[in-house]
Amino acid sequence: MTPPPNTAADCAADRCPYADELVDRIAAEVGRSAAREFFAMLGVDVQKPAEVEEFRRDLRFAGFLRRHTDKAIGGVITAIALGALALLWGGAQLVMGGPKP
Repeated sequence: MTPPPNTAADCAADRCPYADELVDRIAAEVGRSAAREFFAMLGVDVQKPAEVEEFRRDLRFAGFLRRHTDKAIGGVITAIALGALALLWGGAQLVMGGPKP
């Protein structure tokens, strides 16, 4: 499907500066409207800087918590694995007649 030819005298056959400016303005307004609606669904009024800053702090804290939780889970898994290995080692020593407690 080909677009209709531009009828303005200063428009080239494939490009019209008036249309480009109009499309840019429409796209900018649609983007702003979509962003406002998206943040409204999250409970943030983008017209209030205090709410936006609180939302940013919440995101930073969630990231901090996630990173440190990942590290803590790794530490717990390591501790459990080392405990299991210690039990196996102690059991193997008892079975083989090693030092008795």
